[in-house]
Amino acid sequence: MSPEVALALLLAGFVLLIAVGIPLAFALLFASAFVIALDPGLDAVIVPLRIFSGVNSFVLLAIPGFMFSAFLMNRIGVTEDIVALSDLLVGRIRGGLAHINVVASMLLGGVSGSSTADVAGLGAILIPAMSQKGYDKGFSAAITAASSAIGSIIPPSILMVIYGASANISVGALFIAGYIPGILVGLQQIAIGYWYARRHGIGAERQERAP
Repeated sequence: MSPEVALALLLAGFVLLIAVGIPLAFALLFASAFVIALDPGLDAVIVPLRIFSGVNSFVLLAIPGFMFSAFLMNRIGVTEDIVALSDLLVGRIRGGLAHINVVASMLLGGVSGSSTADVAGLGAILIPAMSQKGYDKGFSAAITAASSAIGSIIPPSILMVIYGASANISVGALFIAGYIPGILVGLQQIAIGYWYARRHGIGAERQERAP
């Protein structure tokens, strides 16, 4: 089988599996296994060997730990404590709930390392609260999704762990390099939240308790 035909079959099989709702990882696996099975020059034992070699990294053991910590935080109520701390830090600024959303994502991302955990943990709490305070639902969802991306920048980050393991780069160096960009992105989103609140006449979340 020529490389062109193999590539065409691989892409066609991958797109077909995605179209019928197969998860991305399994779509890649099944499409690759199908092409390998059709080529008599390739040994089927390559599939499990490649799978094992792809995950055979000590560094990747950190990922289940990050995911488990995010699960525990959502179950025992740490997410609510992070929101309360963020309220103390930025709740008195105009557009406080938007700022709380961003700061909480920065704090939660620094523990769980996962953007998905940020959205799951904070979205259920802050999006309804922001809607009740007069924020547009689209803006509430947008700033929640955008701020959750900070979890991939501020260490520890699952993406940094995967990239470091794949590219043979120091994960510690990647973590150190992520702090300043993550903080700058957070400040930028806080500025956007302040502009939105000022434009739509939304006050501070803790204004009634301000001295």
